[in-house]
Amino acid sequence: MRKFKKTLSAIAAAVMCAVPMINGITAEAAETEQYQTFRLYHEVTNPSVAYFDFSISYNSNIKAEPSMKTNLCEKGNFNSIHYNLSSKIQTNYNGAAIGRTGTAATTKLLAPMSVTSIFDEISYTMPVAKNASGATLNPFSVTHDYVLVGDSNNDGEINLADAIYIQQFLANPNKYSSLDERAADADGDGIVTTQDAKIIQNYVLGIITHF
Repeated sequence: MRKFKKTLSAIAAAVMCAVPMINGITAEAAETEQYQTFRLYHEVTNPSVAYFDFSISYNSNIKAEPSMKTNLCEKGNFNSIHYNLSSKIQTNYNGAAIGRTGTAATTKLLAPMSVTSIFDEISYTMPVAKNASGATLNPFSVTHDYVLVGDSNNDGEINLADAIYIQQFLANPNKYSSLDERAADADGDGIVTTQDAKIIQNYVLGIITHF
């Protein structure tokens, strides 16, 4: 336990001595209110999906961004519109069959620190999914999941232990195979690196207010 605390102190000291800037946000320019960042993953479970459409409505205390496509949607047209006035995101894809399963899109939502589950703050329409012939598919051909960004050890909190856990995992992935890689991917680039650990440190220290 003493060794663990010394490691936390060393990391905190190193970050405090660094220039407080990440993603163009300085400590002076950052917002004062801190938010939790939830990332939704929109999963295609049927490779024959050639069209999907869904909407997300969210409560007024949530900040939202349009959905972002992945390379699964490279065979067609992807569109996501954020309607600020109605607190709604409408997302659709139309093209050739996606051809495989996996994450088709992600959506980032910022929530107050009091929120414990983003599913309490949002609602979905049941996705409409079709194949290349226009036949309607089971709506569960597109499903939704989420992570609390930064919670790499999946304990429900974001602290310096999450940054340390990423570093331990990268140094010895066989020993720390339980890392939640989606939550650990703080910058959302699809891979977990030491940069993600640095971003989490900056969040914990209040240098940035969200991911």
